[in-house]
Amino acid sequence: EPDENKKIAPSLPLPLSILQYVFVGMFAVALGIWVSSGKTFKLMLESSLAIPALMVTGFVGFVIISIIDIAMSKKFAKENGLEKVSDVEEFVELHEVDEEAEAAAAEKVKAELGIPEDAVDMDFLSFFYREGADGIFPIKPFDFMTLEMFAYTDGDFLCIADYNDVYSIPKSAITSVEKIAGSVTALGWSKDEAFDSDIYAEFEMTETADGFISLPYYYSAHITAENEDGEAEEFELLIPPYEYEAFSALIK
Repeated sequence: EPDENKKIAPSLPLPLSILQYVFVGMFAVALGIWVSSGKTFKLMLESSLAIPALMVTGFVGFVIISIIDIAMSKKFAKENGLEKVSDVEEFVELHEVDEEAEAAAAEKVKAELGIPEDAVDMDFLSFFYREGADGIFPIKPFDFMTLEMFAYTDGDFLCIADYNDVYSIPKSAITSVEKIAGSVTALGWSKDEAFDSDIYAEFEMTETADGFISLPYYYSAHITAENEDGEAEEFELLIPPYEYEAFSALIK
C-alpha cells in the first residue's frame, strides 16, 4: 500500500514545462537549418543573426528552466533530509509528476483560451524545413512529427488550439482534402493506446528500425485564405490517417 505520509517532489508548473519544450523546439529547428545550410557558425553569423539568435535563445531558455527544476528538487531534498537519491525507486518517486495538479493547470489554461470541454484531442503532422531557391525542403531523418492539439468548431470556423493560442480557420477556406498515398515516417505518439493496438489496426502503422512510426498514407487539407494585404495565400493542414474521421466530422 502507498505511504500516504510520503511527500512527492513538486514538478515544474505546466506553463514552464510547455515553455521548456518550446525552447527545445526552437533550438532543434535552428540547428537543423544551420546543419542543412552547410555553413560554418561564423559564416552563419555573418549572413544572418536570426538562426544563431534562435539557437542561443532556445538553449539558454532550456538551461534556465532546467536549473529551476533542479533547484526545486534540491530544495525538496534538503527540506526532507534527503542528502542523496541512490535508490532508483525513490528517484522515480521524487520526480513523479503530480497528475492531478497538471490536469488542473491544463484545464485552467483551456478555460483562459476559451477551449470548450468537448474539444477533440487531435494529432496533426508538422515538419522541420529549410527554404531554398527551388522551394521548401523537409529536414530529415523523419518526414513528420506529430503535434497534439485541441480541435473544435465555433460557428463557421474550425478552431485548432495548443496551450498558447487558438488558430481559427473559416470552413469555407478549406477547399479540398486529399489523400496522399505513400509511406512516410512520423516522430511521436500521443494517444493512450499503442499505435499497433487493435483500435488502430485498420491503419496498418508499423515501427521503423529507427523508432519512428511508419504511416502508409496521410491527408492534406488545402486552405485558401487572404493575408493582411488582401492577397490569396494557400496553406496545407496535414492529418494522420487515424484522425481523418474526426477531422471530417468537424469540417462538415
